[in-house]
Amino acid sequence: MDKRDVDFWLNPDNINRVEASEVHTFADSERTLRPIINAGRLKTFLAPATLPGGISAESTAGHTPGSVLYRVKSEGQTLVLWGDIIHAKAVQMPDPDVAIHFDVNQKQAIATREKILKQAADQGYWVAAAHISFPGFGHVQYDGNAYRWVPGNYTTQLGQ
Repeated sequence: MDKRDVDFWLNPDNINRVEASEVHTFADSERTLRPIINAGRLKTFLAPATLPGGISAESTAGHTPGSVLYRVKSEGQTLVLWGDIIHAKAVQMPDPDVAIHFDVNQKQAIATREKILKQAADQGYWVAAAHISFPGFGHVQYDGNAYRWVPGNYTTQLGQ
């Protein structure tokens, strides 16, 4: 996991940097990560980084200080896995300038979203997105000055 998120969420001095509705994330992070840290199993990196298997981790800071996307390349195709680039597809695809109250840095989150959506539309790679409903796997395309999500048929693409 990106060290910036570990450093941010495990430091209670940062509580005043988030919305009141997100304060619970500090306790949740401690409860989730402490057993992993105590077992010596947490491995951190600073994006950009190349992880085992040649997977690249790229910073998508804004939602959190250590938000990342993961880029996997194989057989001439690219799959990008992102978590919190989009939270509400119906709102943020047509208007990427819309932030959500629980972005730690809303201005940075908007800039990151605009950059990543443009990159995805320009490059046409596959995207696996956490907050886009099933199948959550597809492509980003331009829709005038905005973007739209095109769900993928992954079984066709995998030759099944």
